Amino acid sequence: MSQAKKKASAQTTTQEKAPSNKVVVEETKATAKTLPVTTTNQNKKYMTETETETDSAVSDAVESVKPIAPPGPPTAEEKEAKLRSIKTRTISSIMMFSGFLLIITMGHIYCAILVLNLAFFMYKEIISLKRKDEKDKKNNLFSFIDWYYFTTFAFLMIPNLFLRRVLVEDAIPAGTILHLILYDYHKLISFGLFVFGILLFVWSLERGSYRYQFQRFAWSMLALILVFCVPTFISYNVYKGIFWFVFPQLCVICNDVMAYVFGMMFGKTPLIKLSPKKTWEGFIGGMLSTYVLAFIITDLLSTSKFLVCPQTHLDFALFESLDCVVPEIFAPRPIELPFTFMGYSTITASSAQLHSIVIASFASLIAPFGGFFASGVKRAFRIKDFGDTIPGHGGITDRFDCHGLMGIFIYIYLTQVVFRSADSFERVLDLVNTMSQEDKTRLLELLRQEVFSNVTAIAGGML
Repeated sequence: MSQAKKKASAQTTTQEKAPSNKVVVEETKATAKTLPVTTTNQNKKYMTETETETDSAVSDAVESVKPIAPPGPPTAEEKEAKLRSIKTRTISSIMMFSGFLLIITMGHIYCAILVLNLAFFMYKEIISLKRKDEKDKKNNLFSFIDWYYFTTFAFLMIPNLFLRRVLVEDAIPAGTILHLILYDYHKLISFGLFVFGILLFVWSLERGSYRYQFQRFAWSMLALILVFCVPTFISYNVYKGIFWFVFPQLCVICNDVMAYVFGMMFGKTPLIKLSPKKTWEGFIGGMLSTYVLAFIITDLLSTSKFLVCPQTHLDFALFESLDCVVPEIFAPRPIELPFTFMGYSTITASSAQLHSIVIASFASLIAPFGGFFASGVKRAFRIKDFGDTIPGHGGITDRFDCHGLMGIFIYIYLTQVVFRSADSFERVLDLVNTMSQEDKTRLLELLRQEVFSNVTAIAGGML
């Protein structure tokens, strides 16, 4: 009887408490509806479930909009730091400009060596973006593989353009071991070196570092392709005449300076989000100024034989003057205009000055996007500069991003437009040099028959 009373009492107590709990739950839900829901993006994943990259590692993936207080007047320390920065930047610029002038006057081969050294520093800066010291300490092969492939790419590219066969036929005679390595079996050796690098990379793979190693390997390959396109192609430009090395870079500098000046004076309309300080007014002003200056600079530089004469052989002599018949492309001639301008229907200009308009167009319209691309990379990696090689300027990559793209364009423009026939002849000559004596004799006989038939046809037409 007493147990039945206890059960009834317990059920009554439970029923009395239940509504109370229900009220608490309902109050909690109501409170949750009225309170602002705050979400954190700290750990939101943007990649697969097997990856651990969050917003904190993804540059500019999620930006919280916060009111920014207007900047106050600069303090004395800020003014002093800015003056120090300007002073350092000015001194570095003067030293760079003086060094470039010195190397240019030293000769063609030294200009090519300069560009190759710049590529070395650019590669060093780019691969450092993906380097993790704690992983590199576990396996020294990581860094070794990076520089092994740098050496392999150097061996692959340099003999094709930097040490072209037509330049070294006297310095490296056919049949010597060096000639066999650099020219006769160059592609076979390059392939062997590349395959050995793959084997070395696979051998170096370690559990727990697979993702890092493959990401770094892919990054290094991309860096090598981008970096080695520049020195090999620019070296070709140098040997065609230092003019084709100096003038395009001057166009880039002129465009950069004049765009800055016009942007400071008239800039109001932003050009691109990657570089907020760039404006349409500066972009257009720099382009028009570059057209005018390019036309004038071409005329001034064309008077120097040292700049316009091509280098036809490998020569390490310092400060050697060149003497040649000035190429026809630099000779002034009357050119008829498609319209009359201020009473003039013809102008006197060289073909090089006409080509300078095309080069100035690329320097103004396309080359700046090399800088924008570099800015995008820096934003992605949340860095201000690629390095600190040049005090006040940052790294080599920061200074020569536009110049590299310009050098590649000049190579393509020279080989496809300006010196198209001469470039074809050089390629044919390279192929002839790889032939056996028997094949050369057969080729000579075919050429003799072709020339004889052409002469006969011409003579028959005259009669």
